[in-house]
Amino acid sequence: VTFDANMKEDLVSLYMTTQQFDKAKIVIDDIESKGTLTKAMESYQMQIQSMQKGVKPKITDLEQSIKTNPKAEQHYIDLIYQYSANNQEDKAFQTALILEKEIPNSDLVHVSLVKFHINANDIPKATESYKRVVKSSKLDFKIKHRVLNEFLIFATKNPQLLTEIDNTLMYFDASSGMDVNKELGKFYYNKNNFELAQKYMEKSNANDIEVIDLLLNIYDFNKQFEKMAKKSEEFIDLFPTKANLYYYAGKGNNNLKNFKKAKDFLEMGIDYVIEDTNLETGFCKQFIICADGLSDTKMKQTYQKRLDVISKK
Repeated sequence: VTFDANMKEDLVSLYMTTQQFDKAKIVIDDIESKGTLTKAMESYQMQIQSMQKGVKPKITDLEQSIKTNPKAEQHYIDLIYQYSANNQEDKAFQTALILEKEIPNSDLVHVSLVKFHINANDIPKATESYKRVVKSSKLDFKIKHRVLNEFLIFATKNPQLLTEIDNTLMYFDASSGMDVNKELGKFYYNKNNFELAQKYMEKSNANDIEVIDLLLNIYDFNKQFEKMAKKSEEFIDLFPTKANLYYYAGKGNNNLKNFKKAKDFLEMGIDYVIEDTNLETGFCKQFIICADGLSDTKMKQTYQKRLDVISKK
């Protein structure tokens, strides 16, 4: 190979045949640093990685590998991981910076850099790395998802960054397996930030029953009874046995003084309540409000008695 670089693939094949996998890996990394691997070399690389799975490379070996092949991206990533695992964050950060310098078009380095910049509270650089990751066509969706979560937590402390998140959601839409607006909505819902939770939930998958449940709960909390009534009525046809949809439709219409309409929904829905004391209690309270609105003494007595029985359980 000193005289003819084209012999490198033959050398790899010989190393693989004689089970000298470490030597084969060094040559493959060298080939990769200078160009694209052939299918045969990719196959050997995957075979070696499969054999080494679960085996942590030594820091000294990785440092030497980088000196030998400074353009082999994976060695930097492995070294960053090992430094971080050993609580050597400064060395991990410096390695990431070297990788960024050696391979400027590397998107993978920004997966590490965004974390380092967040820890340093460097908003401009953290934002730049975040954008680089989510816009990348080379990175796996799960990696993007993880980085989004890290940046989202950072954004809660720096609200001006929420605009940056909104501007990058389009890069998740084409990816399968996750409704990003739903995830953001749930994140803010769990933080009791119902304004932002509502904003994202209203943009998410309209036919997702979990989204509908949370959104109706938000409307209830914010006393947006018109929206609550409209949304619940809209989805009763789609989910006709979901008792809480009838409850929200009843409560929404009660608060809008549409007592007859509220009664109809409550009567349709209460039979679908199964072993849910809280929901049954809610239905009874709405029936009593409805009865007062309709001046229906009998209905009020019926559901007051039922409420008293539930409270004694």
